[in-house]
Amino acid sequence: KYCGEELILKILPILDNLSLAEKNLRDAGVSQIKTQLQDFLKNQGVEEIKSVGEKFDPNFHEVIEEVETEGKSGIIIEEVKKGYKLNGKVIRPAKVKVNK
Repeated sequence: KYCGEELILKILPILDNLSLAEKNLRDAGVSQIKTQLQDFLKNQGVEEIKSVGEKFDPNFHEVIEEVETEGKSGIIIEEVKKGYKLNGKVIRPAKVKVNK
């Protein structure tokens, strides 16, 4: 169930870089490769951790900054790095900014 965890953790930075390239290049080829990689990971039991707009949960999120804005405190206002679960187990917490 978790035997591929180490390999998946090595693949996630590649997905991060594809997401960054997709934002900066607007290239259909990059988007297609990213989608294929996301589909592969999903078939392996990997799912993204929801962050923005959610209440901070130390089981899924890692706060890297607290920002004073209007609104309820403890709510995630920005995701700096996506977090992932493998078959329900957190393998990389999301790095987030939280409303103070």
